[in-house]
Order: sequence, then structure tokens, then C-alpha cells
Amino acid sequence: MDQHSLLATPDRAADENSHDLPPPPDKRSGDSVQAEKGVERYEGPWDADAAAHLLRRTMFGLRHEHWQEALTTGMDATIDKLLADRALPNPPLNTNPNEPNVALGATWVNTAPLPGMETQRRQGYKAWWFANIVGQSLSLREKMTLFWHNHFVIQDEVVNDSRISYRYLTMLRSNALGNLRTLAEQITVDPAMLIYLNGNQNNAFAPNENYARELFELFTIGKGQQIGPGNYTNYTEDDIIEAAKVLTGWLVFPRQQNIDPQFLEVLHSPDSKQFSAAFNNEMIQNSGAEEYKSLIAMIFRQEETSRFFCRNLYRWFVNHDIDDSVESRVIEPLAATLRDNNYEVKPVMRQLLASAHFYESSVRGAVIKNPVDFLAGLFRQFDIDLRHEQLNEEYTNFLTYGFGLSLLMEMAIGDPPSVAGWQPYYQEPGYYQMWINAVTLPYRTQVSDTLSNGVGIIRAGKQIVLDPTVTVAAMPTPDDPDALINELATFVYPVGISAEQHAVLKQFLVPEGLQDYVWSQAWTTFRDDPDNQVNTLIVRSRLNQLFQKLLSMAEYHLL
Repeated sequence: MDQHSLLATPDRAADENSHDLPPPPDKRSGDSVQAEKGVERYEGPWDADAAAHLLRRTMFGLRHEHWQEALTTGMDATIDKLLADRALPNPPLNTNPNEPNVALGATWVNTAPLPGMETQRRQGYKAWWFANIVGQSLSLREKMTLFWHNHFVIQDEVVNDSRISYRYLTMLRSNALGNLRTLAEQITVDPAMLIYLNGNQNNAFAPNENYARELFELFTIGKGQQIGPGNYTNYTEDDIIEAAKVLTGWLVFPRQQNIDPQFLEVLHSPDSKQFSAAFNNEMIQNSGAEEYKSLIAMIFRQEETSRFFCRNLYRWFVNHDIDDSVESRVIEPLAATLRDNNYEVKPVMRQLLASAHFYESSVRGAVIKNPVDFLAGLFRQFDIDLRHEQLNEEYTNFLTYGFGLSLLMEMAIGDPPSVAGWQPYYQEPGYYQMWINAVTLPYRTQVSDTLSNGVGIIRAGKQIVLDPTVTVAAMPTPDDPDALINELATFVYPVGISAEQHAVLKQFLVPEGLQDYVWSQAWTTFRDDPDNQVNTLIVRSRLNQLFQKLLSMAEYHLL
């Protein structure tokens, strides 16, 4: 058969519903993900699937070189590297030629804003944040930073000062794998949080309870069971009132040169603060600027605080469903580890990521990717270059387009919809399935189709495009169509594909009626003679169609 017949479009009738997304595997059967195993060490095979699962859950996108490194060095060495301390990234730089007080290529993070400049600075800050996500090394830090942003929520639009937002994010990143009690102390007097939850309006003469309420309910201990109007097993309404008094006297002055939090003794409540039986009737005496630390220490002495944090970590890294088996076999021992290690995060994450439960088959593929996982994963997994040759305004606009896509998919980094964070991490019964709807799925499909069609997206004078030959060349046996489909499926999907799906994908390499050797010859020729324009066109056309299909299948949206 003529080699040009490879350009024929394969029959797609067998997979006409390829864009219908099923729920995660645990919901396909109607059963919950139950913990058959606990936090005991995983002793199963350390194979390509296990290594890929670890990296998918801890990073944004599975990069081939990281995958191979993890497979070679083993689980423990990979977890060590994921948890290793890293230097903080350089601050965002000015790319706006109209910024009068900051030179191009200099940072604005210590410069007071000017009227009309905040929108551009905020755009540059978010572009810088997205660039750090896409450019991350083999590290858990960026995933943890976004986790803490969803936990200790602020909204950039409310803060309205990019220097303060940058300071907040740097605090999260610095403490992402550090001490949880320290992080809770720092967030309590962080300028962004003081603005967002009205802490700088909280004084002895007009107490404001906003932050105190969220500190208990969303940030540390959780409600527990309701025992009366406004009262719960973990805290009472009176506890909120007393906590607000503890937190009086803190101010921040946005839009000024100095954005450090300020404590004014005259605005602080000097009374002793009496807490309920939920906190063993503890009383906090007036200690001025250090008093908030006593409140945090009191909350962290309650065992339920450790459970609350571990449940939230579990929902972010493992699965939303926490039944009695998960609670007893996973949450309780993780919480004990957190308490035993003085609320250091690393020992808990090490125990979770090395646990037998984390690698159970029911857990793999049980999560729908959030939009940042989807977008950054696309760029990272397929080596789509988001860098620019020069630092300029177009570069910022280029990266802004990247995080702007996540906004269209209902996940705007920097601006969660409420103080509770993004709904798919707490809203029953849908949880992760809420990421997929009639608005967001077409955007996902449009992005993956456009990136993989051979033309890509032209933005800021630069082409964003997926080159499938780079990915295929990295596979062990790119000249064998059956082996290649299996290798790509393992690389791209967290769950196995059926024989029928395999056959549909193979048609893009070997259309019906042709023999496997036709693809083998085409790939070998491309590898050895890339200047053969006719053959190169054939190979790229086949692979572009294959990758469009790979990325449109429901399994690609799972973690």
C-alpha cells in the first residue's frame, strides 16, 4: 500500500463518546474508596505505575525525566528529594515599561505602588507564580504551597496590594513543609490575612470576629458536632468572642511603603480571656503583642487539631472520601505522627507518601485533576516551552494567558471563591467531580486539542505547541505500535486502558488494513532521516491525531 495512505483519517465511530467524562474509578462501581491498608510502609512493586502515581499526586504533571529518575532511584530516595529544602525563587520582576519607579528587570516587591500600576503588578505576580508552578523541580513544595493557599485562604482582589500578596505567598512557600504551628502563628498576623478577614479592624473598642471564627472553623480545629446554636464540640460561640479579644490591636497599612504588621497596645484588649470546656477552661492572660501565640498554642494542644489538618491533607493528596476505615487506619496514625513531631509537616508527608494505603489500586486514578493540575501538567508533561527569549511585557502577557485559562476552568490562583477555598475540596457529595461541567470540559478539550494539533497557540509572538515526536522518542520502543500505545498510556493515564481503547488508539498509527511494519518503517525513517519531508509529514500527522485522542479521553482528566 502507498505510504501516503497513512495520512488517512482513522475510523472514530467506535469511540464517538470520547469526550464524556466518567466519574473517578471508585464512583464507577458505586463504592467508596475504603482503606484496606493503612500507613504501614508500602512493600509492593516499585514499577512504572507506582512511580508515576507518586509524582502525579505530588507535582503538577508527570515529566519523563523525573519519572525515570524515580523509577531508578526508588521510592525512599524519591520521597527524600520531594521533601528536600529548596532555595526560594527569585522575586517577580517588572516587565512593564510604563512603571515609573521600577526599572525593567528589577523587582517591585519593596516599592510602594502607584495609582494605575496595581493591575499590571498583579498580572506580573500571577504570571510569576504560574511560571514557578510550570518550572518546578522534583519537589513537593509547589503542590504544598497551593494546598496551603486553599487552606489559609486570602483573595488578591480583596487585598489589592501585590506586595502584600507576594509576601503572603512567600510565607506559604517558606513554611510549606515546615512547622504547622509556626505557619498558623505567621498567618494570624500576616498583612494579607489582616486585610482579608478584617484583622486590622479588630480592636478592644469594636471587636471583629471574622478571623477568630475562621481560625477555629476552617484553619485549625474544625467544628465537630453541633451541640447548640453556634456551639460545637470543638469550640463555642463564646470561644470565638474571647479569641477575637486576644487578636485585637493588629494593624497593617496597605498602599504605604511599610507593609509590616503593626501592634498598637492601646487598641488591644487587656482583659483575661476565658475559654470553654472545649479548651479545658483555659484562661489566656494579657501579653500584648505575643498573646496571639498563646491562642495558637492552646488550639494546637487539642488532638482534634491534628486530625483536622490530616483530613485536609488526605483530601488534597489522596481522595475526598474519608470513611471509618480511612479514619482509623490512616487519619488517626497520621495525626499521631503530627503531634509526636511537634506539628512538623515533613514526617507526616513522608509517612503518607510511603504508606501502603497511598498505593492501593482504588486510590490511583480516583481524583479528577484540578485546572492547575490539568494546565501545568499539559505544559510540563509534554515539554511545552513557556519561557521567552527576553524579559519583556509580552513575556508576562504570555504567562498570564496560561493562568488565565485556569480562571476559565473555574480555578483562579490567588482568588479562591470564598474563605473556604475551592468547593471540590470540601463540598459534598460531588467533591472533585465539580471540576468538570458543561462550561469547563469544553475549555479543557479546546486547550488540549489546540496544543496537540501541530499548529498550537500563538501568543506574544511565540508558538505554544506540543511536539509529540519528543515524547515518543523518549519511550522505550517507539517503533513498535502496540508497545508504544502501552507506554504512552502508562505515561499519560493513571488507570489502565481497555483492549478496545488500545485498538482505537493504535488506528492513529496503523490504520485498518495496514501492517504494523508500516509504522515501524515510518518512525525509523523519521529517526534516521528527519529531512525526508514526506515521511516527516506522515509521522507528525499520525502522532498529532494520536495525541489529540490521548488527551481527549476521560482517563486524562484523572490523577
